[in-house]
Amino acid sequence: MPLVLVVVTASPYGSDVAYHALRLSLAFVEAGAEVTVFLMADGTGAAIDASSAEPDKNLGSRLRGLIDAGAQVKVCGLCLETRGYHSAPLVEGVALGTMPELAALALASDRVLTF
Repeated sequence: MPLVLVVVTASPYGSDVAYHALRLSLAFVEAGAEVTVFLMADGTGAAIDASSAEPDKNLGSRLRGLIDAGAQVKVCGLCLETRGYHSAPLVEGVALGTMPELAALALASDRVLTF
């Protein structure tokens, strides 16, 4: 089973880049890949639980779908902190990640995509 790492640095709203990154991640899972999504920089906003938002406009619901499908989703803890999100509720199933962990994931992956 191929290992795919998808790194999302794009803001979750204002453009459709993060949205398409999550769509592609789900397509990889459905094709049989083992997928890890790592949210960092402005992409960390996607990990904030905004469950009251409309599902089509809420990337958290896409993250939940990815997690339910078997993907691993991590968010950079330092990136959360520097953006003031350190106390914000995260989407259930999203785990905190670190730069050394991202490096290890990149080295172990067959494919690394960045958005």
